[in-house]
Amino acid sequence: MSLCALSLCEAAAEIREGRISAVELVTACLDRIAEVDPGVQAWTFLDRDHALMQARVLDESRAHGGALGPLHGVPIGVKDVFDTGDMPTEFGSPLWAGRTPRSDAAAVARLRAAGAVIMGKTVTTEYAYFHPGKTRNPHDAARTPGGSSSGSAAAVAASEPPLPPRFAFVKSPVWEQADAVTRDAFGELVEFLGEAATEVELGESFERAIDLHRTVMEVEMAHNLHRDYEKGGDKLSAPLRRIIERGRARLAVDYAAALAGIAPLNEGLNDLFNEYDAILTLAAPGEAPRGLESTGNPIFCTIWTYLGAPAITLPLLRTESGLPLGVQLVGRRGNDARLLRTARWLVKNVERISHHGRRQATVMDSKPAGRAGKRK
Repeated sequence: MSLCALSLCEAAAEIREGRISAVELVTACLDRIAEVDPGVQAWTFLDRDHALMQARVLDESRAHGGALGPLHGVPIGVKDVFDTGDMPTEFGSPLWAGRTPRSDAAAVARLRAAGAVIMGKTVTTEYAYFHPGKTRNPHDAARTPGGSSSGSAAAVAASEPPLPPRFAFVKSPVWEQADAVTRDAFGELVEFLGEAATEVELGESFERAIDLHRTVMEVEMAHNLHRDYEKGGDKLSAPLRRIIERGRARLAVDYAAALAGIAPLNEGLNDLFNEYDAILTLAAPGEAPRGLESTGNPIFCTIWTYLGAPAITLPLLRTESGLPLGVQLVGRRGNDARLLRTARWLVKNVERISHHGRRQATVMDSKPAGRAGKRK
């Protein structure tokens, strides 16, 4: 198996045990990038020599008995909205082309402290909003890869869950905006999970979350991008200009009310997360849309973004054309580790569910256990 096919946890263990070096792993990843990235264009900045220099320093530190962080020697791509003191950060905008920050963002600094090799910067949409960058969908170059980033997730080393997890299947208030084939695919997934998945209704209070999120997002975009809008608004995309202009017109009392709605809704999920390990829901309305003019509709992520809840999308479903359909898992706010353990279990136990008539899935461990039914 190619070294670049190792998972994050596997790679960290291989380096920690001395079976491979950071230089070997980073070289394998760089070679793979050189092979496939001309067609995918996932990176906006990548310096091979700089990445290998970081890996050599980490290998030398290990050879001299230096302390090993949990990500020692593991290559990481950083979304280009996080400052990196040794490489450009451009926010996906021509207004910031060539900008090199003086220091790392806190998240990047913590990755370095854990021993990660910062390979480079991955493409983001303009200011992490809608307007797409150059990246193509690796399954079909004529389709969007989505936004605001393809990214990479930091994993938490853990023991398998002591018991098979339980999932709360949540359609959310925008269920009808999903394609029919996507709704059918989720029906088959829930059927496959059996008693491990129970349909749960969130209640009417969550129906306003999408509008509340829009208020927060528009006001904060208008505030944070005020200087850029004044300096070079004509260089911003039309959708971004519109959201800034709507944000400037919002009332402070509406923004305060939208912020005040976050805590009660999170509290309203406490009982759910006391019973279930994760919410199981859609990640997108359907397969990646054709065309490169936008990154698709993020409506199925909106509630969880508003609540600040950890969420992860897994490509466990496939359409008839072979493109992936994302399965989104959402966890309790502040409980990222539990969510990642649950996601790992799901990936390990479900290989694939097709959206049409024949269910295609394999169970590698025990049949999921739990209670069936519908809960309000």
